[in-house]
Amino acid sequence: MKISGIAQQYKPYIQNPVLRYKDKKNTFVKIAPIPFDSVSFGKLTKAKFSGFDLAAINRFKAPIEKFNSNQDLQKWCLDKIQTEYQSKNYPARSQETTTSRTRMIDEWRNFLLNSNNGYSNAEALIILNSITNGLNPTNENLPPVFDEDILRKTTKDIKNKLDRNRSYDFNFAQIYSEYLRNNIISENENISDKSGWIIIPSQDNNPEHYFENVKKLQTLSCKLWCTKRGSAEKYLAAGDFHIYLEKGQPKLGICTENNIIRQIQGELNNCIIPIKYLEILKQHISEHMDGYKMTQFAYAEIDKSEKLKKEADKLIAKLGGSFEGHSTEEILNAAGIGADKDIDGKIVIDEYRPLIYGVDLSDLGLDSNSFLKDIKAIKGSANFRESEHINLESLEEIGGYADFSESKVTSLPSLRTIKGIANFYKSLIKE
Repeated sequence: MKISGIAQQYKPYIQNPVLRYKDKKNTFVKIAPIPFDSVSFGKLTKAKFSGFDLAAINRFKAPIEKFNSNQDLQKWCLDKIQTEYQSKNYPARSQETTTSRTRMIDEWRNFLLNSNNGYSNAEALIILNSITNGLNPTNENLPPVFDEDILRKTTKDIKNKLDRNRSYDFNFAQIYSEYLRNNIISENENISDKSGWIIIPSQDNNPEHYFENVKKLQTLSCKLWCTKRGSAEKYLAAGDFHIYLEKGQPKLGICTENNIIRQIQGELNNCIIPIKYLEILKQHISEHMDGYKMTQFAYAEIDKSEKLKKEADKLIAKLGGSFEGHSTEEILNAAGIGADKDIDGKIVIDEYRPLIYGVDLSDLGLDSNSFLKDIKAIKGSANFRESEHINLESLEEIGGYADFSESKVTSLPSLRTIKGIANFYKSLIKE
């Protein structure tokens, strides 16, 4: 008996592509070779990195599981630099500072990315991230002045510490800036301990170190002085520049030209000489600038400061010759600002204005962080225009016009109501 039917052909499940062809009698199935297994047993881990490379991986969460070599890390860092520090703008409160930021960042970036200078992309990324930190549209901050020798000294120091401690946490800009400022005065002196006058010579008086002195002036200048930005060369081309430091911080600047005192500025660059430094200024001019003439503008600045000093002396006299031992409300009342305490012990005042216009609380020897911290309400207007940083943590209500334009007040955490018009132009307040 003949059994008829169709025999089912067995076809194994194969993912690979197949090629079928026939000859005269049979059909053949040709199986493509299985692709090479790409699983790697040598993927990079943090243990294979060190120094700035490891620091960059930790800080920026580099995806090292995707890297096959250190070159992959360097390429990743370069891509990040080109995205964040090559095309990004850093606007400031003023156009002048915006222009200076761009110029200074370009100088840093161009040097660091030049392969002839010996810096890896990981180093460049960490450095650029650090020097641009805090460059916000609401402030006038600038990157530190670029100095190749100080850069090499800073990176060498950091590398040595990373060799001893792989997890060493460092702030590049802070370390660099300290080295930069210390380098200005002496190898063996810490600038944070320095109080006194520094005279930076003009181009005529020290031509061989002119550009070095320009960097000194930029480094030591207050952030609001135009010499911090693009005008340092112009000022030193005209004459010597005198800076008074208090514990390493600039407090006064004297601009000269041809043995003429043209301008005197305090930290705020507002044409007002802080009264606490008035006698220091007059003594310096008397002892070290004999023979210098003075412009009418400079005379007016000193004259205005002397008048403010007399007002301050009158206020202090009302309190028996000292603020010490007097409460906030007593001092406010002496200045003509009505103040009293409510049932909760918080202070309510009729209005707020500077105790003396043109004089900061700190210039009077008062602590701006504590003097007004218990103010609960201001019944009328509040004038904090161009004020220093003041702690207003308890302030809940302002009953009239509020002016915080260009103020250094940064927070009003308890404020619920401003009943009048409010001006926060170029304010630092975020909450």
